[in-house]
Amino acid sequence: MSWRLWLGIGLGLGTDFQIVRDRDDLTIRGRIARRKVGQLGEFLRRDLPPNASFAVAGRFGPGRMLKLRWAGRLDEWSRQRVRNVLVEILR
Repeated sequence: MSWRLWLGIGLGLGTDFQIVRDRDDLTIRGRIARRKVGQLGEFLRRDLPPNASFAVAGRFGPGRMLKLRWAGRLDEWSRQRVRNVLVEILR
């Protein structure tokens, strides 16, 4: 997938974590506690459409402010849900 290449080259550099979901496959890497990875994985598999394929790269700014960059196909409503869960779990 071209967006995976884009993530690896463009979005992946200088990030604290990356999440890639390609339908049933889910990869979570980076500076996220193992317990929180489990919580995120459960949400991403259970609460998003089964055909969702996307990547998000995140980094923590000053005051643990979360900055996210997206690739792939995920509607705005679903992106907002993922943002909200990330903020809740990672704070």
